[in-house]
Amino acid sequence: MSSSSNPSARGAGILIVGRVRSLRESRSRMLGRAGYQVSEASAGQEALRLAATDSPELIILDVGLPDIDGLEVCRRLKAEHATSHIMVLLVSSSRTLKKSFAVEVEQEADSYLREPIDPVELLVGVRMLLRLAGLEKQNRRLIRQSQTQDKIAPYRAANRDMTRSKQVEEDLRAAHDTFRHLVEQSPFGVYVVNADFRLIQVSAGAQKVFQNVRPLLGRDFADVLRRIWPEPFAGEAIDLFRHTLETGKPYHAPSTIERRRDSGELEAYDWKIERLMLPDGRWGVVCHFYDLSERQRYEESQRESEARFHTLADNISQLAWMADERGGFFWYNQRWFDYTGTTLEEMQGWGWQKFHHPDHLQHVVEKWRQALETGATWEDTFPLRGRDGQYRWFLSRAVPIRNTDGRILRWFGTNTDITDLREAEQAQAHLAAIVTHSDDAIISKDLNGLITSWNRGAERLFGYTEQEAIGRSITMLIPPDRVDEEPEILARIRSEESVEHFETVRRRKDGTLLDISLTVSPIKDDEGRVIGASKVARDMTTRKRQEEELRRWKDELETRVQERTGELLATQGRLMTLTSQLSLTEQRERRKLARELHDYLAQMLVVGQMKTGMLKKQIPPKPASTGLLQDLGKVFQEALAYTRTLIAELSPPSLEDSGLPIALKWLAERFEKDGLQVDVQVNCVSIPLPEEQSVVVFQAVRELLFNVMKHADVGQATVTVTPDQDNSLRIAVTDHGKGLSPDALQRSAQPGHLGLISVRERFRAMGGRVDVESRPGQGTTVTLVLPLARSAETKVLSSKLPEMQNSALRTQNSALPKQAAIRVLLVDDHKSVRQGLRELLASDDRIRVVSEAGTCEEALMLAANLVPDMVVTDINLPDMDGIEATRRFKRLHPQMVVIGLSIHTEEHMKREIVSAGAETLLSKEWAAEELIATIVKCRDERLREPKSDYA
Repeated sequence: MSSSSNPSARGAGILIVGRVRSLRESRSRMLGRAGYQVSEASAGQEALRLAATDSPELIILDVGLPDIDGLEVCRRLKAEHATSHIMVLLVSSSRTLKKSFAVEVEQEADSYLREPIDPVELLVGVRMLLRLAGLEKQNRRLIRQSQTQDKIAPYRAANRDMTRSKQVEEDLRAAHDTFRHLVEQSPFGVYVVNADFRLIQVSAGAQKVFQNVRPLLGRDFADVLRRIWPEPFAGEAIDLFRHTLETGKPYHAPSTIERRRDSGELEAYDWKIERLMLPDGRWGVVCHFYDLSERQRYEESQRESEARFHTLADNISQLAWMADERGGFFWYNQRWFDYTGTTLEEMQGWGWQKFHHPDHLQHVVEKWRQALETGATWEDTFPLRGRDGQYRWFLSRAVPIRNTDGRILRWFGTNTDITDLREAEQAQAHLAAIVTHSDDAIISKDLNGLITSWNRGAERLFGYTEQEAIGRSITMLIPPDRVDEEPEILARIRSEESVEHFETVRRRKDGTLLDISLTVSPIKDDEGRVIGASKVARDMTTRKRQEEELRRWKDELETRVQERTGELLATQGRLMTLTSQLSLTEQRERRKLARELHDYLAQMLVVGQMKTGMLKKQIPPKPASTGLLQDLGKVFQEALAYTRTLIAELSPPSLEDSGLPIALKWLAERFEKDGLQVDVQVNCVSIPLPEEQSVVVFQAVRELLFNVMKHADVGQATVTVTPDQDNSLRIAVTDHGKGLSPDALQRSAQPGHLGLISVRERFRAMGGRVDVESRPGQGTTVTLVLPLARSAETKVLSSKLPEMQNSALRTQNSALPKQAAIRVLLVDDHKSVRQGLRELLASDDRIRVVSEAGTCEEALMLAANLVPDMVVTDINLPDMDGIEATRRFKRLHPQMVVIGLSIHTEEHMKREIVSAGAETLLSKEWAAEELIATIVKCRDERLREPKSDYA
C-alpha cells in the first residue's frame, strides 16, 4: 500500500483542540517533527469549523473547552456524515474525569487518554488510530466498488451481446475473487455473513478470534457468537447483525471490552458492521474490527503505572512537577497543591512564578532558562510562599527526560523543604563560630582525660597550639598541688553531673599560673551514653584584680556619695524654696499688672463710658451726634469688657479680696464658660493660708480642672475643700470620666503627663502631698493635702448668715424725708471716677453729692460728720476692701444706704456685699444708666416702709 493511501504515514492531518496554549504548542511540535500536518484550535466551535473544512484524519480533543464540552463536540462530529469517519482521541484531566463520564467517552470517542500524557504514549496512540482509520477507509472503498459492480452488471448484460456478457461475468467473478482475496488475506479482522446468517469469509487477521470454533465457514453465525461470547453480549451482537442485514443501517462499537466464554480472556475490540451485496445477488454483512486487547492491556498497564506514579508522587515529602521541553509546567503532585493552595489550572505554564519571593524570582527564571537552553540538570535554592503567606526554603532540582534520539521530551523536578536543615546549619555554623572565636577557652576531652578539641581561646589562654594540645592529657594544665581535682571532675562527669563556675588555678605553657573559672559538662552520644566532657575555662586573673580595685573604688565612692548626697539635699531644699518664690513672684507680678490695668485703664474707660452716657441724656440731643455717641458707647463697652477679662485672667480678684474658698467658686464660674460644670463644696468661710500657699493651691486646682476638661471626656467635676482634724487642708478634685489604667496611672507620675509632676513638686516643697486614685471607666480623684499652721483656725460657714444680716438691716432702716434731696457720699480712690460720678449725679435735681472720699478711713470720717443718706462706694479701695468697709458703714450708721460699685460684678461678689449690708452691687460700666435710678429706687422703698421701722 502506498503512503498516499495510508493516513498513518507522514503527512496525515491532525487537529489538536485544547484551551491550554502551552500543551497545544508542545504537542504540535512533537507531532510536526514526526511528519504529520498539524493544526490547532482553542474552542469547540472552532474545532467543528476546521473539521468540516480541512477534514483531518485525527482530532486530539480536550474534554474541558471554554465554550462547548469536548464530549459534545465529539457527538456532533460523529453525527455528521462528512465528519463521522474522523478518528477522535479525547484527552481529559485525571482530576475531572468521573466514572460515568468515562463510560460516555468510550461510547462516543475512538479512544481517550488522561493527563499527564507521556509523549511516547501519545505518539503510539496517534499511529494506532491513524492505522485504524486507513483500514476503515480501504474497507469502505472496496465495499463501494463491489456494490457498484453488482448494480451495473444486469444493465450491461441486457444491452450487450452474449459474448460481451460472458466477458462481464468473468470480470465480475474476478472482482469478487479479488474482494474475497483481500478479505481472506487481510492482516486485519474482516469477516462476512451471508443472507442465510452463515459465516462465509474470514480474513487471516480474524482467524485468531475464531480459533476455538471448528468447522468455521458455513456455520450459523449465531452459534459461532454464542460459543465465543457469553450472554447477554452474544445475543445483543446477534441482534445488531440481523438489524444491519435487514435494514442496511451500519453499526459502530468503539472500545468494546468483554471476557470471552471459550477462553476466559478479557479482550477489547473496535468493530463496525455494514451491509453489502454478495456475488449471489443477496445482501450480506461485513464486519471489520481492530483488536485493541494489546492496547487495552498497554493502557491498563499505563494506568496502573500512572496510579503507582501518582501514589508515589503524592506521598513523597518533596513537591514534584513536570514541564515540557520548553519549560511550561503541566503537572504537579498533591504535595504542591497542599503547600501552595492552588489548582492545576492556575499553575499551568509559567504560573509558578507568583509563589517565588520577589528578591529571588529574576535569578531563578534566568537559571531555569539557561538549563532549558543547555539541557543540563537544573539545581537551585530559593524560598517559596505557602498558602499561609509564609516563605520556606527549598532545594530544587530538575532532570531532563530524553527519547532514544537524545531529544528532551520533558523535565521532571522536585522541591525539597530545607528550611529546618538550613536553620540548623546556620545555628551550627553560628555555634561553631562562637566556639572558634570565643575569648574563653573551650576544650573537649574523653573519659580518660585526653584532649579532643582545642579552640583559639584555649591557644590564647594557655599558650599551646591546637596541634600541641590535641591527644595530650588535660593534666598538663594542672599544677602539681591540684592534680587531685581532675579525678573528682571526671567522676562527676561519668555520673552525668555538670561542674559549674569552679574557681581554681591552671598553668600556662610558660609556667605562669592563672586564676580561672571552669564549667564542665558531659558529652553524650546518640544513645545517651557519656563519652567525654566539654570544658569552658575563663581567665579570672584580670577579674580578681579588677574586683580588688572595685572594692577600693566602692569605699571611695560611698564616701563621695555621702558628701554629694548632703550637697544634693541642700540644693534640693534651695530649689524647692526657689520654686515657691518663683511661683509667688509670678503671681505678684500678675497681680501688679492686673492692678495697674484696674487702677488706671479700667477706671478711665469707666469714666469715658459715664461721660458718653451723660452726653446721651442731653436735652435736646443733637441728631448728628446720636449715632456717634452710640458707637462711642459700644467702643467703651467692648474695651472695658476686654480689660475686665484680662484683669481676671491675670489675677483673679476673689483670691486676693475674698480668700481661697471664694476664689475657687470664681474659678468654677470661669470653667462653666468653657463647658465644664464644676461643683465647689466648701464647709468653711476662710482658710488661713499664707499668700504663697494660697496661690499654689489655686493654680493646682486650676491645672487639675484643665486635665478633667481635656482628658476625662466628661462635662462635670467636683471640688471639695475640707479642713481635717489633724490640722491639714484636703482639696479633692473628682470626675467620673474615663479614668486611668494602672499603667497609665504610673506614667502620670512621670514628666509630661497630666501636669501632675509640677503639682507634686510644689506641694512637696510646702510639706504636703498629692494622692491620685483612678480606675478605668470609674473616674479619677486627685487629693491635695497641705498642712496648716497650728495656731490657725478656720471659720465655719453658716448658711444662715446672709439671711440674718439682711433681716438686721431691714429692722435698722430709717425713712428718708420725702421732699428732701438725697444726700450722697462718693467713695472711690480714682479722682477721675469720682468726678465722673459727681457730674452724673449733678444732672438730677433729686440728688446732691455732699462730699467725696478716696479711702475707707476718710469715708468713715465724712460719714460721721455729714451723716449722708447714701454711700456710693467702690469695693476695691487701697486701705480696705469694699465688703469690709460696708460692714463698718452699717455697723456705725445702720440707717445709711450703701450701694457698691465695681468693674467686676460676679454673682458671688454681689452676694457677699449684700450680705455685708449693701443694697446692691452695680457695674461701673453701666453707672450712667443705672446709678441714678437705683438711688431713687432705694429712697422710694425707704419712704414706703412704716415709720415704726425707723429708729
